[in-house]
Amino acid sequence: MTMIFHIPCDSRVVRTTVTSVPSVDGSTASTAYRRGRLVAGLGVQWVSGHAATLQICVGSRCLIFQLHHADLCPDVLRGFLLDSNVIRGHADELAPRSPGGLARDQLRGDWEDEELTWDQVQYACHDVLLAYLMALDLHFWPE
Repeated sequence: MTMIFHIPCDSRVVRTTVTSVPSVDGSTASTAYRRGRLVAGLGVQWVSGHAATLQICVGSRCLIFQLHHADLCPDVLRGFLLDSNVIRGHADELAPRSPGGLARDQLRGDWEDEELTWDQVQYACHDVLLAYLMALDLHFWPE
């Protein structure tokens, strides 16, 4: 199942795709190049020691890939994660607290549910958008 949300975040609206479908397109990882490199915000929601979701934000697009429900990791996603030209701002490293001020372990919800709640989608989107914006601001790419 694939769902599209438009998540407001300050003065932006982020088009957020939530899916476990392996045929997901690569449009989320298609813009925001800086000096020939792609800058992306990256986050993971962990449940009982394994990754339930992988979140990626590039510009005004976010992907929440539901690893727990996927039969396999799409090649485009695997290639994106392994590409040395992608500069990743990891949400856990850049912002130990959520954009709303809650500690990450305070966020409730079952990240393994097939349908995530609006609050979960909004949280995940804000989390990786913040990581993306911080990576841009901190100039994470080599000179």
